[in-house]
Amino acid sequence: NLAGWLAGKRQRVVLRDLSSSAATPLAPRRWWAELALPDGRLVLARPFSAAGRFDARLADSRPLVELYELRRDLPEWVERLLTLEGLSATGGFDWRPGRLEIRDAQIPMPHGEMRATVTLERASRLGKLLLAWRRLTVGIELAPEGRHLHLRDVREWYGEAPVSAARAAAE
Repeated sequence: NLAGWLAGKRQRVVLRDLSSSAATPLAPRRWWAELALPDGRLVLARPFSAAGRFDARLADSRPLVELYELRRDLPEWVERLLTLEGLSATGGFDWRPGRLEIRDAQIPMPHGEMRATVTLERASRLGKLLLAWRRLTVGIELAPEGRHLHLRDVREWYGEAPVSAARAAAE
């Protein structure tokens, strides 16, 4: 009984030697992550799904920089500032075929924090990213019509309903 075997155990997943197909000055190093799943559920009947909490150690912030398209309009020196090494993250996840939602991932940084909520589907990406460093706080929203930058009342904006729920309510 797989469900009985998983119950009450802290599961660990290690991802090693992952690389990006995009060639950038920061991409030569391979990326890795170690994930611990302290709480969650796994459904092995169709439709398959998994949900729960995660604790992670990440080689660096490159996947977030790529996901939120932070490199798109930035000079290389700013990209280097956004690429932080040796990060820890916590948050929630909900997966089913064709869809992954990461809920309120929190990444503490020296003198700041990064928080992210994102929904990845086969044809779309929706999400919010809050970057706080010292007194500067910036929000980035991924929406079907593109990326939006938020510079005022960023913490209030981030605390509102998730992008996917807000979009669904508007339709």
